Amino acid sequence: MFMRSLLMLAVSLGVSIVLSSMSYAIVGQLFSTEVAMKYFNNDLLRLFTYCLIWGFAGAFITLLCSKWFIKRFYRIKIINHNTSNPDERYILQKVYTYAATAGIKKMPEVGIYADNSPNAFATGPSKNKSLVAVSSALMQQLNREEVDGVLAHEVAHIANGDMVTMTLLQGIVNSFVLFFSKIISIAIASAISGSDKETKYDPRISFVIEMVVYILLCVVGMAITNWYSRKREFRADHGGAQLAGKKSMVSALKKLQHLEILAYNNGMRQQGMQTSSDTATASLKISGGHRKVSLFTKIFSTHPPLTDRIARLSQNFM
Repeated sequence: MFMRSLLMLAVSLGVSIVLSSMSYAIVGQLFSTEVAMKYFNNDLLRLFTYCLIWGFAGAFITLLCSKWFIKRFYRIKIINHNTSNPDERYILQKVYTYAATAGIKKMPEVGIYADNSPNAFATGPSKNKSLVAVSSALMQQLNREEVDGVLAHEVAHIANGDMVTMTLLQGIVNSFVLFFSKIISIAIASAISGSDKETKYDPRISFVIEMVVYILLCVVGMAITNWYSRKREFRADHGGAQLAGKKSMVSALKKLQHLEILAYNNGMRQQGMQTSSDTATASLKISGGHRKVSLFTKIFSTHPPLTDRIARLSQNFM
């Protein structure tokens, strides 16, 4: 889940940078320092409209390509309706059942991909053009009750329209990042050139400053989008509990928590480090709340700690 979200954020950032670079090349000297200051000095609305168009373009291109891109990146095998594999038939039927219960009109595509980490995700440009995929490790390491909780969680993401909502938020963030990167780069360029009229500020330097500021502001924007991503995970947990039952949803989260601890302990042993315990009750706070995490990790994490998610789910369904 974390890697998929991080990947899509990186793709969105990359698309936005490419589009910004294209716009610079197409418009040419319009956004060089001297002309930009004259052109936009009394018309910030014109600049913001430009940024709004390109900011949302990057986000929506990412959304429209998300399913196609993810299928190829993970080499996902789409499950055929006539499959004879019992595990494949099970997850296909469960996803269809949950999707129908959630009011999704067109059933999502369901796929499986080879991976050693138990994981699953939902993606796609809309509720009716979605994809639910699970890793091979998820099917091997979780029992069916736990798998039910994971599948229900992903279907809840689709039913909640999280892909579109995240795209709209990303578009807003992209727009403001692009807007302020231009404003700040113009201000820096103006300060460097100063009052010396003979100083010619190279527009290429202006572009480099803009890209540096753009990337720095993207980091701030990522903190905002990840904050919302953590909120939607709680909501999807709640939706998953409504679809599959609280017991299945909590069981799924606890198993993922257990597997995270084992993976962490095994990693420490492979590095020759001491562990406080090799059991699932080890007081090691990894991403699920089993080892102490830094403020940086908390701010830029796409998912809340599993401990928090379990506690929130238990509290909401008391």
